Amino acid sequence: ARSVGFDGIIMGPDGYDGLKLTDDTSVYNKVYYTTHYSPDDTSNGKVQDFIKSFKDANGEDTNTFSALAYDTIYMLKQAFEKAGKNATREDVRNAVAGMSFDGVTGSFTLDKGGSPEKSVIVLEYKDGKPAYNSTVQPN
Repeated sequence: ARSVGFDGIIMGPDGYDGLKLTDDTSVYNKVYYTTHYSPDDTSNGKVQDFIKSFKDANGEDTNTFSALAYDTIYMLKQAFEKAGKNATREDVRNAVAGMSFDGVTGSFTLDKGGSPEKSVIVLEYKDGKPAYNSTVQPN
């Protein structure tokens, strides 16, 4: 878009994580995208604790996928605890339906079909690097 003269705001989905950038980082100014997680998010107190624990355990930095995996495990833990000691697969599935969860990738509620209503992180490119912009909460 920039190569044909467009200088407006560009908004993209979470697939913008990991873009291969050109040498001219100025072309990424005014580019925003949604994602699940940002290590720069100071609005969610769980994020910084997660980053420290992950780095201590793994010796490397977090990313969107490690944050999603982390929340997945704790969502399952919550579902198993709600379903009970001798839970069936159906009991666990029912525990997930309607679940409210607060994790490093945001706060959300799953509907009866398992689809989330959740907050999203908005990142913007600054000097060719993604930076936390805001968190948008669902209505």
